[in-house]
Amino acid sequence: MSLTDEELGRSQEVTFTYSLLPDQLFRGIQITPSTEIRLGDRVTFDISTQEFVSSVKINLSNGLSIPADKVTDGRFVKQLMMISTGTITVSIDAVGIVESKSYPEVLSFVVDDAPMVKNVEFKLDPLAPNNLEVSWELDGIPANAYKIVYGLDKDLLDQTIESIVPELLFTNLDTSKEYYFQITPLLGEMKEHGAPTEIYVYRPPVNWPPGEETRTGVITTNPILATCLIK
Repeated sequence: MSLTDEELGRSQEVTFTYSLLPDQLFRGIQITPSTEIRLGDRVTFDISTQEFVSSVKINLSNGLSIPADKVTDGRFVKQLMMISTGTITVSIDAVGIVESKSYPEVLSFVVDDAPMVKNVEFKLDPLAPNNLEVSWELDGIPANAYKIVYGLDKDLLDQTIESIVPELLFTNLDTSKEYYFQITPLLGEMKEHGAPTEIYVYRPPVNWPPGEETRTGVITTNPILATCLIK
């Protein structure tokens, strides 16, 4: 248009579609396993969102709150160990481009009681350097015994031994080497009942970097006592 409102020409016609951003950032959630979940089991949360969602946080009614890992646009996944029993409800926090929204009680499931091994510790005897004592604590219902698998390779735990008490003294290990351990509680007829622990590693004292105990969540003043969980 000219200054006198005279039409001087026209551009080519341009067609476009305008749509508002969807209000629903969160689309759905699945868990695996979905039934017969026990104390100590690891449950995988698979969350679907709109593709532009940048982050998701999982909030459980037992007080656990943790960000999920983004796998692709619109999908977030996280595996969590169940550390309490009863009915657990799940709420989701999602962060989009211009807003964040909370979605309360999008899912609930039941965690049954079971024995769960925790707080695995290693202790050397200064007077018997080839002796390694492994001890642990138990949550949940009692266990009849424990199966301990161990080895020099965390991907090949090729030695097995059982104990009826929550500790075991190894007298034939080369404690100058690293050893990897995993413990599973046993019930009637010595069947596995309850989830196995994560894989724990014993490191010789000379291989403990400064602050290693604190970094791995264990604080101790005893230089020959430490727990190190592989994450």
